[in-house]
Amino acid sequence: MNKEENPLNAPTSDSIRKGELSISELSDSGATFIFWSDNPEVHIDAAYIRYDGTQSEINRQVGNQNKIILPVSKATVKGWLGKKLYAQCIGTLGEWQHTSPPTHFTVVP
Repeated sequence: MNKEENPLNAPTSDSIRKGELSISELSDSGATFIFWSDNPEVHIDAAYIRYDGTQSEINRQVGNQNKIILPVSKATVKGWLGKKLYAQCIGTLGEWQHTSPPTHFTVVP
């Protein structure tokens, strides 16, 4: 694999539909974001959610496996109301570090 081939998938969440995360559709447990690679040799170093257009992290989890599940409470999601956000992760395969494609979303009521 060369440096240009990105082994990381875009983060997913069952709570995001058509680019929106709806608070009214969340269960009391909140939202779950999944960051992963199909390649078992990838180590995801960090998974995070940031404000769109900035490097300001608002939720982060550190890991060292090829899949990270990041739960976010409903109370936290309510604090994001109206914000444009994105989920993304950084992973390592061999000597190369990769950044996943971002998953953009807006929190709506």
